Amino acid sequence: ALEQANLFRVTGWVRNLASGDVECLICGEEENVEAMCEWLWDGPPAAQVQNVTTESLAWQEYTTFMIRK
Repeated sequence: ALEQANLFRVTGWVRNLASGDVECLICGEEENVEAMCEWLWDGPPAAQVQNVTTESLAWQEYTTFMIRK
């Protein structure tokens, strides 16, 4: 996700949850955010994506995209 976020020029964060789900917050230009969300449906090669849920939030400012623990 970090590599793709840099490609799509978005900021925010991503983290793995104990449930096996992945949660992320993506900020940037609308078309870049949409491209990142589209990529999430495929995910990395080893991923088994079953669902992607999106939600609009108030703008948050991030300067990079990071992996949260």
